[in-house]
Amino acid sequence: MTPLLEVTDLTVQATETGRNVVDGMSFEVHPGEVVAIVGESGSGKSSACLSLIGLLSRGLEVSGGSARLDGVDLMSLTARDWQGVRGAELGIIFQDSLAALDPVRSIGFQMAEARRMHGGADRRTARAWAEQRLEALGFSDPPAIMRAFPHQLSGGMRQRVCAAIAFAGGPRVVLADEPTTALDVSLQGRMLRLLLDETRNAGSGLVLVSHDVSVVRAVADTVIVMYGGRVLESGPVDAVLSRPRVPYTAALLESTPTLDPERRGLPLATIPGDFTPHAEGCPFRDRCAHATPSCTDAFPEGKSDEDERTYWCWNPMW
Repeated sequence: MTPLLEVTDLTVQATETGRNVVDGMSFEVHPGEVVAIVGESGSGKSSACLSLIGLLSRGLEVSGGSARLDGVDLMSLTARDWQGVRGAELGIIFQDSLAALDPVRSIGFQMAEARRMHGGADRRTARAWAEQRLEALGFSDPPAIMRAFPHQLSGGMRQRVCAAIAFAGGPRVVLADEPTTALDVSLQGRMLRLLLDETRNAGSGLVLVSHDVSVVRAVADTVIVMYGGRVLESGPVDAVLSRPRVPYTAALLESTPTLDPERRGLPLATIPGDFTPHAEGCPFRDRCAHATPSCTDAFPEGKSDEDERTYWCWNPMW
């Protein structure tokens, strides 16, 4: 099957220090597929996501690799080219919904504008679509929400609106940068169901950035585990999260809070030590109980197994 999005050797560099915050990342997204990128804060997952839509923060730049969306190289687009791609072909849901929405425009105006600009609808049709989407999103009084401004809605309400805007133009792929972080558990479930339904129904692809392994386990088809800018393990979510081969993946799973009654009263496991950037070798070696001298010399080549996963580790768990 031809992928919607094909990322090859993507490298993002901090211009001031020359350090690679994303180093040689490759993955594919197919129609109807949810690809999750997980890792601790600072692992490079959000930078990878933002680089794909040309919205890297100042001080970061793409220094290598390619990303092809339906055959179009996103890294070669000009500012004018991006106007026809963002929203229409590639959507994004930001973590901070309040900052993502225009504070001086009503919700109805912003939803309808997205539908007109990226979906080709006229003004009346776009407003009707916005009201219908609000009803489908579970709002009890869509006309009132249409008149409201972002600050008048809760975080969960705003995030649902941002999701509707991201899908308004029928994009081929949507990037969701930690879209459930600020939501409580009940709203997380509703938000995730919305993203899944939109992705499956439209036959689009979803790239979900998260640090919450339980969320990824519930919704993703494929998971990519990042640390220090490097992909350390990737593959089917059931295989990677059930039987990890890389020590970092195992440590990440171990440090995830659980409701297991057998662990009641026990301290939450943590990954010892702090991240130290390295130009060579495995970035996790300083915190890894399995590290050997080879981990310092060079980054390992990727290996595949019978579970269709790929892992990069000199000393795998098994």
